[in-house]
Amino acid sequence: MKIRIITIMIGTVYFTSLSFAQSISQSDSINMKPIELDEVIINGALIKHDSRSDEYRLTQELTQGATSAYDVLSRLPGITYNNISNSVSVRMDNNVIIKVNGNNVSPEYIQALPVDAISKIQVVYAPEARYTTEGIRYVINIKLKKDAEGHSLYIGNSIMVSAGKNNGSDIIANEQPKGQYIYSNKKIDITAGYGFASIHWNYPIEYSKSYAGITSLQTGAVNAHNPNDFNSTYSNAANLGINWELAPYQTLSFLGTFQADRTKHSSVYDLYFEHTPVNRLLDYTEHNIENSKIKDIAGAVYYQGMFENGWNVFAGFGYNRYQDNFNSEYSGFDSHYNSLYRNRRNYWRGEVDVNYSFNDLLSLNFGYRGIWNRYSTLNREDWSVLSKYTDDHHNTYLFLDWSPSENILFHIGSGMEAIKKGNLTERHNWIEVLPHISATWQPSDKFQLMAEYQTKMEYPSIFQTSEASINIDRWLSMIGNSGISPARKQMISFQGTVLESIIFGAEYNLMHNHISEWYEKKGEDEFTKTFINARSQELRLIAGYDWRIIKGLVWQNIFQWKWGGIKGRGFSNHTSNISWESKINYWIQPIGLLASIEYSREMEKLPLLQGWQQFGQDLWQISLKKSVLDDSLSFSINYIPPFHLGVRTSQESFIKTDFMDLSQRLNLRTYDNLMILRIEWRFNKGRNKKRHIQPYEFETEQKQGKGLL
Repeated sequence: MKIRIITIMIGTVYFTSLSFAQSISQSDSINMKPIELDEVIINGALIKHDSRSDEYRLTQELTQGATSAYDVLSRLPGITYNNISNSVSVRMDNNVIIKVNGNNVSPEYIQALPVDAISKIQVVYAPEARYTTEGIRYVINIKLKKDAEGHSLYIGNSIMVSAGKNNGSDIIANEQPKGQYIYSNKKIDITAGYGFASIHWNYPIEYSKSYAGITSLQTGAVNAHNPNDFNSTYSNAANLGINWELAPYQTLSFLGTFQADRTKHSSVYDLYFEHTPVNRLLDYTEHNIENSKIKDIAGAVYYQGMFENGWNVFAGFGYNRYQDNFNSEYSGFDSHYNSLYRNRRNYWRGEVDVNYSFNDLLSLNFGYRGIWNRYSTLNREDWSVLSKYTDDHHNTYLFLDWSPSENILFHIGSGMEAIKKGNLTERHNWIEVLPHISATWQPSDKFQLMAEYQTKMEYPSIFQTSEASINIDRWLSMIGNSGISPARKQMISFQGTVLESIIFGAEYNLMHNHISEWYEKKGEDEFTKTFINARSQELRLIAGYDWRIIKGLVWQNIFQWKWGGIKGRGFSNHTSNISWESKINYWIQPIGLLASIEYSREMEKLPLLQGWQQFGQDLWQISLKKSVLDDSLSFSINYIPPFHLGVRTSQESFIKTDFMDLSQRLNLRTYDNLMILRIEWRFNKGRNKKRHIQPYEFETEQKQGKGLL
C-alpha cells in the first residue's frame, strides 16, 4: 500500500496535476446530429438568448484548462458541478437532464467527450412536455462540431485518497477505472463500455436515544480518525449502444445497460445508559449490518423520424429488471435479529411524442407515455411473499406554442395522468389533470424573463412501500407503507437572464400528499418508523453573477435562500436555509495550467413532522488541471483542505415525540485532506462522414423562431 501511494504522489508532482476520469462513454440513444449552420453571432458574443433558453458559444476563454465537458458546464452562469458526486445542478435545482445533439446520454459519455469537439451549449429553462411530465426541470443540450467516421477510444481512472487518514484504514476511498469504444460509419454507430468501482467511505457517528418509560442511552465520543460507521460498494457496469440510419432522417436506436453492485454497511456503537433499566448491564455494544447484492438490467429501443410538412415523431419502448438480495442483522442489548428478503421490480415503458408546426408562429405537441411497474418482496428464509405492489400510470398531453410577436411566446397545455396502484389487500385509482402554462418575454438580446405554472406527480419508491420489517435496535423497527399516495406538486416560478452573466429567479412549490417519515408507538416497548402523506410548502429565491475580473481570472457566484414547511396529523414544522456556491478560476497562460478555488455551502435542513434532518455538505476545494499531447491526455488534482471557515463539520438530525427522542450527529471531517486524482486519455482516428443529418428538436424550433415545445 505504501509503494502504491508513493507512486501516485510521484506522478502527481511530475504532471503538476493528476486527474482520473470517472467515465464510461456511452452512445447517443437516438442518432440525431446537428446541422452545421452559418455563424450568426455578431462580435463574438458569448451568449444568445432564445425565447426559452440561453445558448453559449464555446470561446477560448471559456474552455481554457477545461479537461472535460463538466468543467465547461460548471463555468456557465447558474450551473454547478459537484466534483465528488459527479452531478450537475442548474440554478441550484438537481432535476436536470443533459443531452448531446438532442440525444439522451449517460454521465459517463459526457465525461468522455473531448472539449474541442463541443461547439455550443444550450440551457433550456422550460423543456417540452416529454420532459416535464417526468419531473425534469432543465435540459442542457451539448452541440458537437462535426459528425466523424472512424474509431474512438476512451480510457480513464479516478482515485480519491484520504491523505489525512480520516477514512479509517481505507486510504483509497474511491477508485473507478473505466473505458469506452465507439465505432461509426456511414449508416451505423456502435459503442460499448465497461467500468469498475471500488468505493469505501467510513464516518464517525454519535447518537442518543430516549424511549419514554424504558431507557435513555447514547454513544461514546468518536472522531474522524476512529470511525464507527463503515460503507463499501463494489460495482461492475457495462453498456452497449447501436444507432442505425434506416433511411434519410429515419433513425432506429438500441441502448442496453447492465450493473451489478455489492454493498455493505456496518456500524459498531459503544453505548452507555443514562438511566439504567432494572437487571440490565450498564453499557453494551450495538452492531448493525446490511448487505445487498443488486442486479440491474435495462434495454430500450427508440425511433426518431422527420417528415415533410412539419411532422416530427419520437417513439420508444423499454424494459428494466431490478433485483436486490438484502440481509439486515442487528445485535445488542441481549438481542439478535436477522432479516433476509429479496426486492424485485419489473418495469415496462412505452411512449410516443409528436410535434407539428402549422407555421412559424403556431405549433402543436402531443403524446402518450405508459409505465407498468411490478414490485415484490420475498422472505428469503421460506420464500413467502411479504409484499406485492403494482403501479401503472398512463399520461397523455397536448400543448400549443403561440408567438403573437417575435419577442413573446406562450406555452399552454395540460397532461392527464391515470394511475392504478394495488397491493395484496388494497387497490387505488386516481385521475390527475396536470396543467402547464408559461409565458416568455424577450424584449432584446440582452434580457429574458419567463413566468411559469406547472403541476407534476411524484411517486413512492420501492423502499417506502416495501412491507418487509427491518430492526433498527431492540425497540425500534422500520417498515414501508404500501398505502401511501403519490404526491401532487404545484409550482409557480419567475426567472430571468440579463446580459451574459446575471441570473435571478423565485419559485414557490406546494405539494399535497408529500411523503414524509413518521414514528409510531405500537406496544409497550415497540416503536416503528414508517412513511405517511403530509402537506409541504417551499419558497426559494436565487441570484447569480459571473465577474470577469481580468483576462483569465473569473469569479462565479450563485446564492439561494429557501424556506420549507410541512403539516400533517396535527403537527407542523418549518426551516430556512442559505446556500452559496462560489468559485474563482485563474488560467496561468505561460505554463498552460488552470488553478481554481471553490467554496460550497450546500448543507440544508429539511423539516420533518416530528423534527428535522440535514443533508448535503459544505466544502472548500483547491484544484489544478492540465492537458498535454494536443489535449488528448489530461490530468487534474482536487484537494479539500482542513479549513473550516464557513464550513459546518457535522450533519445532524433530530426526532422528538411524546414517546421517544432520537438525535444523530455525523462527523464530516472524513473529507478533510481528501485528494481526488484523475487521468483520462482520448484517442480518435477517422474522418468526416456524409450522412442525412436529422435536425434535433431544439435547433428545428429555433429556426422557426419559436421556443422549445
